[in-house]
Amino acid sequence: MNKGFAISGMIYSILILFLLILFGLLSVMGARKMILDKLKNDVITELNYDITQIEPSVPESVSFAEDSWETIAAIVKSGKADQYYNVGDTKEVALDGYTNGSESTFTVRIANMSTPEECLTEGFSQTACGFVVEFVDIITEQVMNSTQTSVGGWPASELYDFVNEDLYSTLPIELKNVIINTYVVSGYSSEDYFVSNDKFYLLSPREIYNSQNDLDANKSRQLDYYKNNNVTTSNYSGEIKLYQGVETSWWLRSASIYGTFDYVNGGPDSDASYSEYGVAPAFRI
Repeated sequence: MNKGFAISGMIYSILILFLLILFGLLSVMGARKMILDKLKNDVITELNYDITQIEPSVPESVSFAEDSWETIAAIVKSGKADQYYNVGDTKEVALDGYTNGSESTFTVRIANMSTPEECLTEGFSQTACGFVVEFVDIITEQVMNSTQTSVGGWPASELYDFVNEDLYSTLPIELKNVIINTYVVSGYSSEDYFVSNDKFYLLSPREIYNSQNDLDANKSRQLDYYKNNNVTTSNYSGEIKLYQGVETSWWLRSASIYGTFDYVNGGPDSDASYSEYGVAPAFRI
């Protein structure tokens, strides 16, 4: 046997063995890397899933009457308001510069908590959708416009500016901080309507009586409070509001082309825009 050939063959065999061992190690390391990468991805996926399952923190609640507006807003945003509050629950609010007869506060109540499918319809007024709060007491009496005009409807009225600027400014800051803008559709004549985005807004006949003859009948719905109390055009005791302790008619936001606006008067009625009626706005959180 050629000695040189034997040595070369041995070196070749050692090289092959070394390469086999190296490839084996690389394969194991590659497999381990794949396993580690999969494990890492699984952990990240699980963590992300857990994060999405963490429910929003809900502050401790006593009652709608006693909770701060910040607490109420947090509960509403958690989607669990119906576990803490009920439609019709009331709370007292102080308005800077206004008194309620001998009282220093005005009563507000939860008028709505539901968001039915119709609320998700494009162009549907959000005034009776979600968490709606309304003034039980009439704050003041005002004209809708100083002259008999309804041009531009609710958004163009003098009362609109008064409610969303002057009256809104009297609210405590903690309440202002949680009131959201509301998409408001206001009836005007039999087929027309106006749209606005309001902090404060007046109700419409539809939202109180559920009448199909209202100017904005297909653009809003009856508030839960009035529905629960079976308020209709023939059963209207639940519409009553007081001004300085006296039962008083109050403005609604629906208008006609004849210079009139609707108001509450033992059922819905209408009168010249320069007439003076009560103001009891609503807002959403």
